[in-house]
Amino acid sequence: MLKINKSLSSFDIRDIDNPVKRAKVLILGTIISVNLYSGATFEESYSETKDSYTIEKSIVDIPNYYKKQIAKECGISIDSIDYSILENIDSLTLKAKKDYSLEFLSNCSNLKNLCLSFKKNNDYVLDTIPEINSLENLTIKANENLEISEKVNSLVFEKNKNNLKNLCLDGVIVGPNVIENLSSLDSLTLVTSLSYDFDYSKLKVNTLDISSYGKYDVPIFLSRTNYNYLVNNNVDIVFNGGEEGYLQILDRLDNIIESFDIENKSEREQMNCIMCYVLDNLKYDEDVFNALDNDEDVSSLIINKGFYDEGNLKGALENDTQICGNYAALCKALLNEIGINSFY
Repeated sequence: MLKINKSLSSFDIRDIDNPVKRAKVLILGTIISVNLYSGATFEESYSETKDSYTIEKSIVDIPNYYKKQIAKECGISIDSIDYSILENIDSLTLKAKKDYSLEFLSNCSNLKNLCLSFKKNNDYVLDTIPEINSLENLTIKANENLEISEKVNSLVFEKNKNNLKNLCLDGVIVGPNVIENLSSLDSLTLVTSLSYDFDYSKLKVNTLDISSYGKYDVPIFLSRTNYNYLVNNNVDIVFNGGEEGYLQILDRLDNIIESFDIENKSEREQMNCIMCYVLDNLKYDEDVFNALDNDEDVSSLIINKGFYDEGNLKGALENDTQICGNYAALCKALLNEIGINSFY
């Protein structure tokens, strides 16, 4: 059986006794040299019969778009990128681009840390990420909310569910049955997005890091029921400034819900109670309304009035007037508390 040692720079073909085998090895060596010189990468599989030797090669091209990023990160020239370079990469940060597959990562056999950033129209590239047995830490960032559900962009988790230990999702909308099956996951970090629909009771983590959120944002996606489940299962929840502020806001939400007397009401009636409460108790800010009506930039006005200080619920619970994000945040937080799923 013929084997290739990638670390062996040369050998003497005269050491092979059989002239026919010697010729085959010479031809094979030429093919491999050409492929390495061209920058293409390959995976080898070997099969052996009594008197024949074959090698099957699966060429995995690296798009030049990614080659440039790898070369810059590794401090090498783009022409130097070959199989041996990929094989030795430990960490990699890439900007994904539409129509450019990430299948070449299958050759990164020692890759432990991968950070990928996406634009809205590039998210399908996630499904081209192969199984990477060495991958332990994965970060996915999106400029705009990127959806990952059972039917969309979830293959990366299915392929790597047994090896991922730390997962960071930044600007990612997560649907049910996507990350619950990550059996090796130790920590989950959530950033930016307020739309999470996974089942916390099936989440297998030791640490949930939500420290990027202000206290007026966490209740929008983490209900008291889910909080209690995590705490009872010894999950370490990392808050920004501690959990006391979060629990105080939950108490205020529960007081609002108690005023509805919803215990014997249908789900539709419960939703009506929440909508009526929000419309009766929130008032759209006139200054922002007038500025929008005149096509003016309202960003500084929103910042100065503090509608979103420490989170989107701030304006709804603390300000005399509100804007759209405050309405939506209060609706979703109240719906969470009574167990009705919704998306912000």
